[in-house]
Amino acid sequence: MKRYIISCILFIWTCIPLHSYANTWSSDSIEAEVGYGNYINPGRYTPITITIKNGYAASGGEVELNVPTNTNDRYLYRKPYPSSPGTVRVTFCVPLSTSEERISVSIYNSQNPPEHIVLNYSFPQPTEDSHIFLGTLSDSPDTLNYLNQLNLTNFDLECYSHALSKEELSSDFRMLDSFDCIIIDDFSLSSLYETQLESLREWVYHGGILLLGTQVESSDLLLPSSSLDVSYTTISELDYATLTKYSYGNGYFFTSSFSLTSIGSFFINNQLLQDTFIETLFGHDLLQNLEQPPFSILHSLENEAAALTSQVQATTNVNLLLYGFILVVYLFILLPVVYYQLKKRDLTQCFCFALPIISILVAGIIFLFGSNTRFSHPFLNYVSIQQYKDNTVQESIFTGIQAPYNRTYSVSIDNSYHLIPLQTSSSFTVPSNGTFGNHQIHIDYRESDYLLTFHNLVAFNMRNFQLEKTSTLSQDQLVSGYVTYYDNSVSGVLSNQLDTDLSHAILALPGYFVRIGDFPNDTSVTLEDCDSQMNASAGYQPPDPSILKPIVSNPSASVSYTDMKLNLLYYYLEKCNLSNQNMGYLIGFTNNTASFQFDTDYTMNGLTLVSVPISLTTNSMGKEYYTSLPAKAHKISGDFSEDEESIYSHFATVRYDIPQDCTIDQLELSFPNSGSSTSYVSKIYFWNKNKYEQVYPGKTYFKKEELENYITSENSLLIQYYTEDNYARLPRITAIGDVDNVNN
Repeated sequence: MKRYIISCILFIWTCIPLHSYANTWSSDSIEAEVGYGNYINPGRYTPITITIKNGYAASGGEVELNVPTNTNDRYLYRKPYPSSPGTVRVTFCVPLSTSEERISVSIYNSQNPPEHIVLNYSFPQPTEDSHIFLGTLSDSPDTLNYLNQLNLTNFDLECYSHALSKEELSSDFRMLDSFDCIIIDDFSLSSLYETQLESLREWVYHGGILLLGTQVESSDLLLPSSSLDVSYTTISELDYATLTKYSYGNGYFFTSSFSLTSIGSFFINNQLLQDTFIETLFGHDLLQNLEQPPFSILHSLENEAAALTSQVQATTNVNLLLYGFILVVYLFILLPVVYYQLKKRDLTQCFCFALPIISILVAGIIFLFGSNTRFSHPFLNYVSIQQYKDNTVQESIFTGIQAPYNRTYSVSIDNSYHLIPLQTSSSFTVPSNGTFGNHQIHIDYRESDYLLTFHNLVAFNMRNFQLEKTSTLSQDQLVSGYVTYYDNSVSGVLSNQLDTDLSHAILALPGYFVRIGDFPNDTSVTLEDCDSQMNASAGYQPPDPSILKPIVSNPSASVSYTDMKLNLLYYYLEKCNLSNQNMGYLIGFTNNTASFQFDTDYTMNGLTLVSVPISLTTNSMGKEYYTSLPAKAHKISGDFSEDEESIYSHFATVRYDIPQDCTIDQLELSFPNSGSSTSYVSKIYFWNKNKYEQVYPGKTYFKKEELENYITSENSLLIQYYTEDNYARLPRITAIGDVDNVNN
């Protein structure tokens, strides 16, 4: 009897799907894996890979993923899978909230009954130390295992690493959102597909940090052809080895002058080196953010976009004067007149019967006149941003979908876009109401389109999604012409060949912008004939909204619609690199609308912004004019952040290494932020006298004969900065001179 009971227990144990706090679960027909290496980064987009086996794989079908959110919703992701004699793998990329949750996986197959498993997963407890999650890619992964043992003395952070395989690199960059940094060494990038390389670049562009060691082959396949900024950091603990930092979008590429696979033992035994290395890669501010999970740069950007979408509101034209007139007639004319006439005929007892009739009549009039002001069907708000670059256009559409009721409705979306659900901030959790699947959003990735179905959502409760698509253009679908920008003076001609008309167009330049206005397709504009205005915030911030508002205003448009354009324009200018003094942006609005299909009548409101980068030609008197000194800044002493060009703690000594083939005829110091130049004291090294001499107050120009005393024989410039404030941006150094074979 006892043997029989034990056998039954073992049989039940082996048949029940595995429920544990590891991140791999399996049954006879399904195997699921969440995250990377049994680690889930809270608040991040996380890959969930479903492996379908046995008869379920042989006949094909659909797999459904039921994922809870921190807003008490449940998202149901459904994908078809093909038939296979072996196994089939289906991968989802979903945002996971910060509390312990359950994910259910279901398989629907015409030849077999439905199969289900439930995944119980948990995040690190709040009492545990926060982590820096590192991904490593190497043909010798064991040589980078020492990264698991790194820690920081100034931050409550521990390092945790996962060795990536080539198969784990997806073409969807959001699959990499769990990683804070990816390190590649002893690896050939030519073994990756182009879609994988593009995914790594997109991940960096959206805020990732990627480090390449010296043993990486074909690194030029991954590094962008042009970067916004390049800086260098010397690590004295590694015999003055150098990390080169390339700014790219919101993230950074790093290349090292040393092999990361051969210094593990030295790293582990040198705490100062660990601190210097990690702080160089991440920066002080980002490390502070990582101490406070859940933190995700990707989520931060998308939440900003979701907030921007809410600015595009469905509007109705409510005639308040009409309603006021009806109310006045009802209260002060109709009722007194009826009562007076009844009293005059001694029929006041009939007033109690006449009053409801009059009220119903007035209510019917209000209902009739108000039919055009009531929401009776779903409406969709969207903001589309089309960014042109070279011969491609990247389109990002941020949508907000809501309905005035909680009935079920569906939306069909073109599946040439990449669809991503956006959720609210994951820093808090909405308590569950105990009803499983109370609010449901179904996302069906069909072969013909994407079908979004909304069940039992609260009326007017918006749900946000992002659509992305990159398209290739012909050379004829670009903006042609030239722009010369020198000494706050703009000239040139631009031709619109985008196959679309632009309205409220501007040319945004560092510290300057040109108002173009309407810019129809197949037309040209001469910039000297346009209005231009200086921006008081120099090149570090977009123009003040009060300056931008006249640009987007339209007398025939409503105030709210003008504000929508203003918010979108200011949002995009914040994302532009307006401090890149050799690049401008042509920005305008177009009437092109996104394509959505509802299963019922609907209202759609939105805006489409178009952005085209414009290279600036800078020359004067036959000399090439560089609005940023073609030199590399290095910290000699003091507290100076090279990546942010910022000074902390009042003092910094900076060396600018000027290329040997660069001859400077004139330098100019441009102080950031209006009025802040009084907080600076600058001393330039006088190399002939072997001492620093203070720059005279108000002096900002240095001519060639003066520079011969300041630029050393090694073509370097040493400057000491003193500031009254704890934090200040460095003055920008501009130059006029000749440079041979230097690409800026």
